[in-house]
Amino acid sequence: MSSSDEDVLRFIAATFPSVWALELLLALKRELRPWTHDELVATLRASDLVVSKALDALVAAGVASVDEQGAVYLPVNADVASSVEEVEQLYRSRPNKVRRAIISAATSGAAAFADAFKLRKDRVTEIFPATVYVLCFLTSAACAWLLGRSYARSGTRLLLWSSICFAFLAANNLALVFDLVVWPEDIDLRIVRLWLALAAVLSLLWGFVWDGEKE
Repeated sequence: MSSSDEDVLRFIAATFPSVWALELLLALKRELRPWTHDELVATLRASDLVVSKALDALVAAGVASVDEQGAVYLPVNADVASSVEEVEQLYRSRPNKVRRAIISAATSGAAAFADAFKLRKDRVTEIFPATVYVLCFLTSAACAWLLGRSYARSGTRLLLWSSICFAFLAANNLALVFDLVVWPEDIDLRIVRLWLALAAVLSLLWGFVWDGEKE
């Protein structure tokens, strides 16, 4: 394949999002007059949506124009017009090669979009657990503070033990944040987290047992 053909194929990939768009442009070029939307639909035997999208792409590429009278072939400059001539010649001599170039470009664009979506998804996957851990810490700390304030007002000892329990749970969640988010590979805080969780459960059980015996 010559360098000239490579340049033409690059122009094709950048200009035509579909074979429909190429066929539409060649139809406009064959008859240099305003074409109505219905005429293009009938000529290409395509749907309104396909024709509309193809026209939008051709206008954006600078090879056609659309006004009240219809769509016309109108390259923005001589270089673009010359490239279109080369595209037409290559399409006549090697149509399958041109179709493959268009399909390959469209597939590459779809793959790039999928990769970008995957990156966004991976980033969300990384952020979501950390957000949950922090929210758990804040919730536990808020419960501990509210229960402690209620104990200060009412003097009910069960509220005190419940507040201590949630304080240990808040500390456990904070250790979880440092263990899995801040220092995921440097420090292992699993033992600390287990002791804090055990302390939370034992403090609540002690409150139930002790206050139960007193009653």
